[in-house]
Amino acid sequence: MEKEAEIKPAEETVTARETPSAEEVGKVADAAEILDGKGLQEDEAADVDRPDTEKAGSEDESLTAKLEASETALKAANDRYLRTVAELENFKKRTARETDEFRKYANVSLVQKLLPALDNMERAMDSAASPEAGASAIVEGLRLTIADILKVFGEFNVKPVEAEGKKFDPVYHMAVAHEETDAADPDTVIRIFQKGYIMHDRLIRPAMVSVAKAMPVSAEKAGDGEKNMAQDSGPSVGIDIRT
Repeated sequence: MEKEAEIKPAEETVTARETPSAEEVGKVADAAEILDGKGLQEDEAADVDRPDTEKAGSEDESLTAKLEASETALKAANDRYLRTVAELENFKKRTARETDEFRKYANVSLVQKLLPALDNMERAMDSAASPEAGASAIVEGLRLTIADILKVFGEFNVKPVEAEGKKFDPVYHMAVAHEETDAADPDTVIRIFQKGYIMHDRLIRPAMVSVAKAMPVSAEKAGDGEKNMAQDSGPSVGIDIRT
């Protein structure tokens, strides 16, 4: 029992020594409040910074997506451009080839239509070379040839220029001679040396013609004319002056 009694005071002494004072407790409380406030501010700052970081990350992702979409659209547009350029080059080559072929073979149909006329001309030549051939056979062959050619001309709307008996027209007629005649009015076409032709409304070749001009007045006719004029003027009135 005495030992227990002796121990108790020692425990009380230790307890009394370890118990903080009110001032120390206050300081500790103030420090705790300061630390708590600082931690709260750090938490609030972290809470404030977190949305900005998340927003920046979201914007980066959006910009990346837009950039990828733009690159895809640019690539597609470039592909379309290259394809269009290739198609244009092919079109130019095809057009040039077709134009060249058209120029080469534009007159095929005309040649085909003129072949029968050539055949008739060759037959006429063969007939003329035969001893039994007469002039009538040659004339008939030439007539058929001319008829075939005129038929082809008609299909292409080619027709001869009207000239004989018409008033001379320098647009469609080429005067290569003038003939004095009283059988036609002056400046009238009286003879055709070479026919002219027009296609639709365009002149292909003018007609070479001879044009009439007035006959010169002879001396006898001139005297008769003056005599007639004197007769037409009536009898002359004489004045007799006597002194």
